[in-house]
Amino acid sequence: MRSGRYIGALGCMALLGTCIATDVSAATGGDKQKSLDFGPPDPPSAATAPAEYRIGAMDKLSVFVVQLPDLPKEQQVDGAGNIHMPLVGDIHAQGLTARELEVALKQKFGERYLQAPEVQVLVTDAVGDRVTVDGAVLQPGVYPLNGNRSLLQVIALAHGLDTKAASNKVAVFRTIKGQKMAAAFDLKKIRKGDQPDPLVYGNDVVVAEGSGTKSVFSTVLQSIPAIALFSAI
Repeated sequence: MRSGRYIGALGCMALLGTCIATDVSAATGGDKQKSLDFGPPDPPSAATAPAEYRIGAMDKLSVFVVQLPDLPKEQQVDGAGNIHMPLVGDIHAQGLTARELEVALKQKFGERYLQAPEVQVLVTDAVGDRVTVDGAVLQPGVYPLNGNRSLLQVIALAHGLDTKAASNKVAVFRTIKGQKMAAAFDLKKIRKGDQPDPLVYGNDVVVAEGSGTKSVFSTVLQSIPAIALFSAI
């Protein structure tokens, strides 16, 4: 299941890849190829939060309890990551998906007030920027950035790399000047201080290679006409 999502994320980017800038070592050989000016992305456009989105502070939610239709439906996550629901009080929402928050609310309402409560949660306004983390990480998903985050910090949001990950092969996909672009990074060198820890922006897609998808990763990098490569991989 994970490898299928991984291939899909990379495949979509491969179809749109382009480049600008200076020569660096190629991903799958020693040849030179052009890299891009991998700077800040284009301003994000408004979008509905995907199902995997993890709720962030100040996000706005619609919470509907079927058996209690008169309860206020509009909720905003506070700075501590909580929402306040009548009858059950504060519920921690930050870091959960909408489905996970539904489960938590069903449990709370079921403890005292309702039998088999039905709860529907929808993220109506994802205030924080979102980043998609996929591939060989322990918890792939869509995460709120809530401010500037580095690549290492974003990998930590996904609970780190899994045991089959290649830490020297992490790709970041980004839209710059209307074009989909990509850069490859070596986390080993970043952790040693041999390379800077790059900033990750909202709407970036971060993909870590795993042993089961090695050939896919290399094929996608080669298929992009020219890619920013910040390390030889």
